[in-house]
Amino acid sequence: MDFLLFQIINNLAEKNIWLDNFMIFCAEYLIFGLFLISIFLFFNLTKKKEKIQLIIFTFSSTILAWLLNHLISLIYFRPRPFATHDNIFLLIQHNQDKSFPSDHTTIAFALGLSIYLFNKKLGIFALICAFFIAFARIFSGLHYPLDILGGIVMASLVIWGTQKIIHNS
Repeated sequence: MDFLLFQIINNLAEKNIWLDNFMIFCAEYLIFGLFLISIFLFFNLTKKKEKIQLIIFTFSSTILAWLLNHLISLIYFRPRPFATHDNIFLLIQHNQDKSFPSDHTTIAFALGLSIYLFNKKLGIFALICAFFIAFARIFSGLHYPLDILGGIVMASLVIWGTQKIIHNS
């Protein structure tokens, strides 16, 4: 089922150059926009305490989620789709490293959820960007859908845990 869904999404690639370029942008560069949104939010928060909380929350949850992803890959290594299957539309050249869970998706959703906790409107926009990043990683041939789901779950669990720790201290 995972590979079938991957094929459905990935088979949309190389049909329209504008769509391909947009998906490449989303898969590779849109994540930097989420960092910029975090910085924008920082400068628009009025209370010093909120600014400090945003920095601690955003960066600790992002780094923790990324580290946990790498621990998972030491226990379970899943090759990328283009490493194990033929006839993949690979729009972005990439190393044949681990596929599960998706680091880009994990970081994008950790940032998006962090932003959402401090500003709902910006957070919704950030989560839409995170969704585009995640979808584009499949579209571009870099990840299976379950890699993306794993990244979303990892980010959500880390955000939830970080929120519990910060609010209990």
